[in-house]
Amino acid sequence: LGRAPAEAGPPAIQYGRDRCDACGMIISDARFAAAARHGARASRYDDIGCLVQHAGHELARGQAQGYVHDAGTEQWLDAHGAAYVRSPAIRTPMGTGVAAYATFDAAQAVHPGTPVVTFDTLVDVLMKEQM
Repeated sequence: LGRAPAEAGPPAIQYGRDRCDACGMIISDARFAAAARHGARASRYDDIGCLVQHAGHELARGQAQGYVHDAGTEQWLDAHGAAYVRSPAIRTPMGTGVAAYATFDAAQAVHPGTPVVTFDTLVDVLMKEQM
């Protein structure tokens, strides 16, 4: 009678085996890996920039749920609740230089003097750069 409930939460990633759904690279660094869930369908990414490029509009409109790793602890975070820093000094798989942290204070402690932004601001900035 009933439909099976949609999967929830971030999907498992097999590091060194799974490929990024945006760029096709092997996902190898948990610090920068990200994911999106569109109901039961999950997408995995090697870089937060790939998440934004591939699913940013859906995430911004609440049509998908996004997940990022805390760059310090590698724990999954809700993409909308995380704090983001972007710097050329942060070496990410696709070179976007974006790292996520659980709190603004944690991000600022690791990257003093670097602006800390919300997910919505990050999406706005990265999407404008693609144009």
